[in-house]
Amino acid sequence: MLTLNAEGLELDGVQFTIAPASLEHRSYIISTWVRGGAQLFKRMSLMVGDHRHPIKRTAYLEEEPGIAERHWDSSYILMRTENPSVCHAWLCGSKGVFLNAYVPPELRRMGIFRALSAHVCGPGQVQMARPWPHGNPPERWHYNPYLSGKL
Repeated sequence: MLTLNAEGLELDGVQFTIAPASLEHRSYIISTWVRGGAQLFKRMSLMVGDHRHPIKRTAYLEEEPGIAERHWDSSYILMRTENPSVCHAWLCGSKGVFLNAYVPPELRRMGIFRALSAHVCGPGQVQMARPWPHGNPPERWHYNPYLSGKL
């Protein structure tokens, strides 16, 4: 489990840091952003309130690369303190706003998303530009359909 200590974040004795993404991380962020969303469409449609809305995968694949390109530089990455060139996970957003995130499957369930979202989005209410795709969102997170028009 990822823990906070005096030097930063630690996982299994390895020190990690959360920092703004740089140009060297751009291609990784954009590719995982687009591929991750495309994989969701194989499994589900989005729930808005009590209604299920099917998603057209082709429309997603046409629009999402441009959205990822416009917003990747608002991302924060989790990197090893001694090797800042490797991005282990990322979250795109700002204080109170969540756009997208990616944590590789082998690093999930370790508190990485929670640490990234606390650092980037802050402790208060968080608005999401899209409905939460994985069951119930965190308690203080709310879908704001008006944010998706700004993507």
